[in-house]
Amino acid sequence: MTGRQRFFTYAAATVGVLVLGWMVLIGAVFLVGGVATVQIVERNEGINLSLPIPMAIIHAAAATTEVLFLDEIIEEIEIDTHGRFADFAPMALGLLEALDDAPNGTVFVEVHDHQDHVRVLKSRGKIRVEVDTPDILIKVAVPTRSIKRIVRQIVR
Repeated sequence: MTGRQRFFTYAAATVGVLVLGWMVLIGAVFLVGGVATVQIVERNEGINLSLPIPMAIIHAAAATTEVLFLDEIIEEIEIDTHGRFADFAPMALGLLEALDDAPNGTVFVEVHDHQDHVRVLKSRGKIRVEVDTPDILIKVAVPTRSIKRIVRQIVR
C-alpha cells in the first residue's frame, strides 16, 4: 500500500469512527431522555413547523432553573410555600403517577369556545396538548417519564 492509499484509508476510517460515534451519542440522548415534539401549523401563511426536542436539553434547563431561579419563580407566581416547596412533591408525583397509569387515549381536559378547541390527553406514553383555532394549530407532546423526572429534579 502506498503512502497516499494509507493516508486515505486512515482518513476514511477516522471519519467513519467520528460519524458512528456521533450517531451513537445522538441516539443515546434521544433514547435515554425521550423526545418532546412541537408542531405549529399557521393556516393563513401556510407555515408548518415540526420540532423534535431532546428531553435531555429540557432536563438540563430544569436543573439550571432550579438552581438559579426557583425562588424567584415561586415569588413571581405567588406561591406561599413558607420554604417548604418539597412538601408539594408527593402530591405532584402522585398526580404524575396517575397520569402515567391512565390508558392511552384518555382525555383529561377538553374545552370548546366558539371556534377554538383545546385538549389535554395521554397518547402513546406522552401527555399531549392540542390547541386548534381557525388561524393556528399547535400540538405539544412530552413523555410522561420525562415530566416525572423534571418534577423530581425541581422538588429535590
